[in-house]
Amino acid sequence: MRISVRAIASLVLIALAAVSNAEEEHHRKHHKHHKKHHHHEAANTSVEPRGSGSNGHALGLPWGCDPSCINGVKSTKNTDFRWYHHWQDTRVADLDKLGFEYVATFWGPTKWDKWNAVKAELSRGPLPKYMLAFNEPDVQGQSDLGPKAAAKLWMKEMQPWANKGVKVGSPQVCWNMQWLEQFMGECKKLGCKISFIALHWYGSWREFDKFTHWIESVHNEFGLDIWITEYGITQASGGSQADIKNFHIRAVKWMRQQGYVKRSAWLGGFPVDQKPDPYPNSLNSYFNADGSARDLFWWAAHNAGGPMISLHGLSKRDEKEREDDKPKHEIEQYDEEHCDYKCQLRENSIEKHQRRKKGIVQVDDKHVCIATPSKLDRDERKKLAVCLKQVGLLQPSSHS
Repeated sequence: MRISVRAIASLVLIALAAVSNAEEEHHRKHHKHHKKHHHHEAANTSVEPRGSGSNGHALGLPWGCDPSCINGVKSTKNTDFRWYHHWQDTRVADLDKLGFEYVATFWGPTKWDKWNAVKAELSRGPLPKYMLAFNEPDVQGQSDLGPKAAAKLWMKEMQPWANKGVKVGSPQVCWNMQWLEQFMGECKKLGCKISFIALHWYGSWREFDKFTHWIESVHNEFGLDIWITEYGITQASGGSQADIKNFHIRAVKWMRQQGYVKRSAWLGGFPVDQKPDPYPNSLNSYFNADGSARDLFWWAAHNAGGPMISLHGLSKRDEKEREDDKPKHEIEQYDEEHCDYKCQLRENSIEKHQRRKKGIVQVDDKHVCIATPSKLDRDERKKLAVCLKQVGLLQPSSHS
């Protein structure tokens, strides 16, 4: 039996519409169930930690400082910081004494000795409330794991803690949405109990929209709470101390407003002259060379997310240090949109993800090309119908 191209096109359109409607209905039901589940979970949380805000957003310190910085922390008298993580390392006794909550991390399989030390420490109790997994598995030189291997390793090392009631996060992905999709898919098959998605972000102080776009894209896909366990401005992007501080202020304010970004940790827990590697900007730092608190720490410690306060306790030396550290020029690894290579990788990864979700339709006088998506939204279906009509593959409806 011969079927005309016109008939095939009509059937394709009908089928795509049916698939899209089914997918959208499934998504609505899933989202409704997810919201209900998280409402129930929030209802069981009786006390919000001080400094966490009404929606539960809590600021943390990624600790990369020697004991001299403890004096800088103490100098603020009162702080909105409630927790810290120490990458692959064990607790910081001085921060514990100050009441900070320690969130342990399994950095990755190249640091087994560190992980064994962390586990030994945790086994002595008490049981932690939260734990983090794999530091930047999508980056060479970091934990650098494939998604399938990471899912198996997560089940082996992190699932036992989740089974005890600890809320364990996903691997801390830096840029690769496809890596995270594959990992979460494998984890679904294996039965991982993942409580939240942990992300990193680095970019230019001009890229606030790209910062929010990354977080929103991941949340829209997985529907889980988000932790930003590292973020900051890159050295190559330049910018003054005021530029970097303004970015930090905007970021915290925006994250507090979302409701689903539960925790964040600006990469500033280091002295200005001892940043952890060349990539982040030294002006992200919370501490001076002598361990005293810098302007940025005073703001975050006392008023994070609100209007700027009158800063006090800042010396002439501190102001001079900030001026001396101001980059004299920007390195030419940023494009015209102030987006460096990792930023470009991240943006391309998000775009690829969105294309897969929505599909691609190309129609010309010789070809009809449909890259089948998991769903087509209403606008995409309309565009497809218009294209098919224009090339004569779909007749206008007699009812239109």
